[in-house]
Amino acid sequence: MQLCISMIRDKVNRALFQIRDSLRLEIDELDREVEDVRAGKLDMSHIINDLVNHIFSFRTAYVNATADIMAMKEKLCVFIGVFAVIPIVGVVLAANKYL
Repeated sequence: MQLCISMIRDKVNRALFQIRDSLRLEIDELDREVEDVRAGKLDMSHIINDLVNHIFSFRTAYVNATADIMAMKEKLCVFIGVFAVIPIVGVVLAANKYL
């Protein structure tokens, strides 16, 4: 009986040892994967910072382009206003002449 109990105890201890080793290996692999992911996130954060800088530079260019477009629009409105008034005045004068 004692022999059977010691044999069962040895088998249980070996099984526990194998389970611990396999869990330790799996945890080590998971740790390596987590470290790889963290390193990847750091690289991604640099890329994201670069993208943010590019977006801010695009925003400045957009503001400058919008200001240029608004200035051109104002000039165009003045140009159209001047050259639209002249024909209208001419038509009014010509109409008054014939009335």
